[in-house]
Amino acid sequence: MANTAVKRGGDQGTELPNRYEVYPDQPLPFLNSPGVDAVAAHDTRNPSRNLFAIICKRELAPRVDAIRSLSHVESSAFLTPRASGVITLSRDQSRKFAIVFEQPRGDRVQMEPDAAFQPIAEDDIIRGVILPMMSILREIGSRVMAHRAIRADNVFISAGSNQEMILGECVSTPAGYFQPVIYEPIDAAMSNPSGRGAGYVSDDYYALGVLIAVLNCGGNPIAHMSDDEVVASKIAVGSYATLVGPSKVSLKLMEALRGLLCDDPHERWSISDLELWANGRHLSPKQATLPPKAARTFEFEGEEYITAPGLSFAMGQNWAQAQDKLRDDALEGWVRRSLSDDKRASSILKASRMSRLAGESGGGGQDKSLSGVLVALDHTAPIRYKTVSARLDGLAQALAIDFGKEHLPEMICEVVRAKLHKSWIESQPAMRPDFVPWIRQADMIETFVNRSMIGYGPERALYECNSGWPCLSPLLKDQFVNEIPDLLPALERVAESGVGDREPIDRHIAAFCAARSKNLSERLLNKLADPKDKLSYYIAVLRLYAEVQRAVGPASLPNISRWFAQLLTPIVETYHFRSFREQLSKGIDGAVKGGDLAGLLWLVDNEDLRRQDDTGFEQAQREFAYIAGQITWHEEGGLTSKARVAAVSQRASAVVSSVLASVSIAVMSLIYVS
Repeated sequence: MANTAVKRGGDQGTELPNRYEVYPDQPLPFLNSPGVDAVAAHDTRNPSRNLFAIICKRELAPRVDAIRSLSHVESSAFLTPRASGVITLSRDQSRKFAIVFEQPRGDRVQMEPDAAFQPIAEDDIIRGVILPMMSILREIGSRVMAHRAIRADNVFISAGSNQEMILGECVSTPAGYFQPVIYEPIDAAMSNPSGRGAGYVSDDYYALGVLIAVLNCGGNPIAHMSDDEVVASKIAVGSYATLVGPSKVSLKLMEALRGLLCDDPHERWSISDLELWANGRHLSPKQATLPPKAARTFEFEGEEYITAPGLSFAMGQNWAQAQDKLRDDALEGWVRRSLSDDKRASSILKASRMSRLAGESGGGGQDKSLSGVLVALDHTAPIRYKTVSARLDGLAQALAIDFGKEHLPEMICEVVRAKLHKSWIESQPAMRPDFVPWIRQADMIETFVNRSMIGYGPERALYECNSGWPCLSPLLKDQFVNEIPDLLPALERVAESGVGDREPIDRHIAAFCAARSKNLSERLLNKLADPKDKLSYYIAVLRLYAEVQRAVGPASLPNISRWFAQLLTPIVETYHFRSFREQLSKGIDGAVKGGDLAGLLWLVDNEDLRRQDDTGFEQAQREFAYIAGQITWHEEGGLTSKARVAAVSQRASAVVSSVLASVSIAVMSLIYVS
């Protein structure tokens, strides 16, 4: 692989740590990962380093938590994330998440998943691949996480006599999403790619076993088989027989392959087993534990099935046709008589009868019943419901990845509402400690999807259960916002380019705020859910954003302030005093220039000012009513009416008489005295 020199380009990532620059206009296609593109990168402190960066997609979010954890791994055999952050592309001002790595020395072992290559000798596999891989898996496992991208096209080997292996990156896309089916254990291979979940360390050891088989064979040993055929074969004869089969394998590698490809995760080799094997200890070969065969076959969709797991997989792939099989007791009879499994047969009989009752009532219980039948046939399979197929730990990830796909989010919500995850757990032979966090997560999804108000629903479940997932609001389609401090700056950039008639919030943004801002009160969300009118709704949104600005900044948001000022202009006209309206308009202009959402909120939702205006208006109304009454009285001749003239004359006469009498008495008194 020829390293590509970095030249200064038009695009530079300024949001990464100071020492790194990213050049999106300089693609490095030979370093692309599935679903994402590689571009040139530069270390300003050490320009001699050969770096590259992966530009991630919002809809297939990177594993942010894994990036933080794996950035501390120092191993020459692992592609360690050196830096990450959001960059701005100069060509369209969109913002993307980028991850910087050192360029691996050497070429990919396999250029494409099904490409053939020269088989690698046993000694080279052990010394150059298995031993360094053990060190990496031990390091990753100590961080209680899985790599989930161990495959031949993600392994680099340097040329020359001193060959070194480098395991490629695993953080640019969701865990296991792009992993070929042959590298996945049976339950993960049966799941939708979105529902495979973060996975377990045992998944990585299984993938290592597949990698060894591929390297020994010089390519995919079962490239002629479809994904469904691969899964069906693994169920029928086991992973070892499917992947290794008639291939020539030395006794030493055969022992490791049997241990790593064991389909029972509890029996699968761990790091300690692999270390004992590498040190020359011979361990008992793992024999494939195959499902019991029935005394006679069961026909479904023109095929004959002799094991319950094989039939379960086929029925899960043909949902509508499988429902027809629940209309009679044939399936229950086959399990009871041909497999001699009364417990499983009773579970199937119960589910079949519930399905028939649900069909007669016209409800949706048939799908739930079929899901129960599939679990009864194969408890090791993932949770399946219509087109949803997910591991217990993959439900939340499936909700995030498939959120934009038609009907899939609703189906996942139906899974948790119907408590199918609990039914699946109840069907397991024993409760495993690693189930506990995923049970809590599924219960959390159920809690939120049962509340439809804004700030809750499946959107809230998405962000609560996928900590690093970016906000999927259509308003932010050209932004990458996965932390609450990034939200308002992103909306500020959106508002700068013009808002038109767009609303300042949607269900995604409200749920994102609620999930990532733990100090937001329930009261704020309730005000969004039940606004009295449009203006009240906008004030509630402004109050929410003002709280976010107060908590995480930035200090000035003039474009968002202008956006709200336009929406809330009618409020100014609701004030009665002209002087209040003028003062309010000037105050809003000042708040907009300062970008202070709290100040703007104080102006448009000032109870004291509103109370003064209402009180003054009531007083003005009384005064106006009095004056208007006086005018009407005068206009109707009230001043010159006979009754009023007579009354006034009488009062005037009485006054004049009194005055004259007083004067007369005073004059007479003076005369008398003199």
